[in-house]
Amino acid sequence: MQKRRIDSSIFLAIFNDLNIEISSQSRILDFGCGNGNTVKELLDLGYNAKGCDFKFKDGEHVAFLSKQGYIKLISDNPYKLPYPDNTFDILISNQVMEHVKNYGETLAEIYRVLKPNGVCCHIFPSKYKIIESHVYVPFSSIIRNQYYLLLWAFLGIRKSTQKGKKPQEIARENQAYLLSNTNYLSISQVIKEFNSLFKNIYFVEKYYLKNSPSQRGRILYKWGEKIPLIFLLYRFFMSYIIIASDEKILS
Repeated sequence: MQKRRIDSSIFLAIFNDLNIEISSQSRILDFGCGNGNTVKELLDLGYNAKGCDFKFKDGEHVAFLSKQGYIKLISDNPYKLPYPDNTFDILISNQVMEHVKNYGETLAEIYRVLKPNGVCCHIFPSKYKIIESHVYVPFSSIIRNQYYLLLWAFLGIRKSTQKGKKPQEIARENQAYLLSNTNYLSISQVIKEFNSLFKNIYFVEKYYLKNSPSQRGRILYKWGEKIPLIFLLYRFFMSYIIIASDEKILS
């Protein structure tokens, strides 16, 4: 199973729909930048983009971006993003926040490096997502029991890197990954964490679906315009798409 990649264009489209102005002078941070592809895309579009992560993933642009200082590693002892206070106008993250264990520290650092009235946008899986985004086992963001994971391994659910492995080994791997690398919060918990720092928080699944890279997403948007409950169901069972800022963005 392959995850559909979310590129910079969907973030830019969401900002455009919300009348959040971004120019070539705007400083943008990709938080949890992985292999730096999104940073490279933004640079190629003429934006002033940077990225940071604890460890860079393999990618054709990593060496260049790192050497030029476009992407930097995050210090974890003490935890600190490698930028001065009030540096960025915009911060984005894609499938990062579900890995965050220290929400308070992380959001405090995000808030610190954003300029006053800066804006952050985060896309990450819901706690109640039907198919968990990393091990692909249904509802394993909630149910992490090894016997439950073993059942799905016997049924053939596995990542491409797990082909040929025994179900017992797959179940152990999946449980270890879920317990050590994920932290799924409920909607109310997410709101509480973001509201502890930001004056305004918005769920903008509507605008994500409007600009979705998939036809299914765009169809859901059209139905959601007629039946707004669809946007709430998407939030609950698929993904949170959050905008946070001290500036009021939506009425």
